[in-house]
Amino acid sequence: MQAPDGGPASLPAPRACEVFELPNFMLRVLVLLGNSLLGLNPANLILDRRSTDLRVHGVPRTGYALAQQYNSDACLSARANERERSSATWIPMSRHVYDKDHSTHNSLLVSHSLRAAYIFNPKAAHTSVVEIFRRASRGKLISHKLELLGLNGSKTTDVDFRRLLPDDYALFTFVREPQATFISGYAEIVGRWSARNEPSDRLKINKVVLSPGTHFDQVKCTDPDVRSKRFAAFLDDVLHCHRLTYDTYHIWPQVVKLDVIPTWRTVDFIGRVESLEEDMKTLLRSRGVQLPTLPHTNNASHNVDSCGNQVSVPPVTRLAAVPVLCNLLRADFDCFGYPMPDGCSKLEQLPVDRKTLSCVPS
Repeated sequence: MQAPDGGPASLPAPRACEVFELPNFMLRVLVLLGNSLLGLNPANLILDRRSTDLRVHGVPRTGYALAQQYNSDACLSARANERERSSATWIPMSRHVYDKDHSTHNSLLVSHSLRAAYIFNPKAAHTSVVEIFRRASRGKLISHKLELLGLNGSKTTDVDFRRLLPDDYALFTFVREPQATFISGYAEIVGRWSARNEPSDRLKINKVVLSPGTHFDQVKCTDPDVRSKRFAAFLDDVLHCHRLTYDTYHIWPQVVKLDVIPTWRTVDFIGRVESLEEDMKTLLRSRGVQLPTLPHTNNASHNVDSCGNQVSVPPVTRLAAVPVLCNLLRADFDCFGYPMPDGCSKLEQLPVDRKTLSCVPS
């Protein structure tokens, strides 16, 4: 494989902000390695709803049980570590160069008629969840912006939060298999980047958002191997903490996206995208309403590159990336009960001190 300029597509030297180190690891490995890698079987990979069995391997069976796991001491520790890491890694990847005070927030959608509230979780059937919640509430929803705790602690006082969300309201969200969420977020980022076709827009975005060393955007959409090469380049950008577009929040671990609630407030219900209808029915039944007609599923067909090709990642490339993704998304596996893919246990994990990681935009 060659880099966009014709040179060898080798990874840059490791930097202090790396989350997972890959000594002597070439970009072409993500393209060429396949089923032989570590003896992995693609059938064991959990990458979409068809390959996810939520009723085995000790996975919590209900949204209430999963919420208990999310509120457990083990998950609270994982969330605290990820919060500290996010301030130095995930958040700077998304921040604008010339907007030092740019705040990163998530939203809380409140239904007073149902006495319930939903924490936004982009790339976890967010559009469908919101629409179902809206229909069940007969269209009466109020949105509140809450800043991520990883920035500098919550700026919302306990009194203000209780005013937004009384203690007897059901607080819920939906989650998705971590690797599938990351890949969906990657497609969203590339799709949004490619949609900005005006040269003036691209120039502005390059100056304000992207690090000079970023190269996922340099992979030509006309390359016959673009899907593998672009994802490999994107992973390299992430591992080296390159500042990407503001839309990078789509690939953040879900525990980071959901980290807007005061630590004293527990989440009451966490459903899964893979069992959306069943879990939403259970939640709404507890609020005294029936499940409304489900909206059409968003198939993300809008995520196309500059050549109009659907943004996707080939199975072989996904398979090779398993160890990297498991390391980046470990907190989600710890908190949401999804079984770790085979590749995570078959590769020796390097020690990670999340508290000392830093990511200074280049």
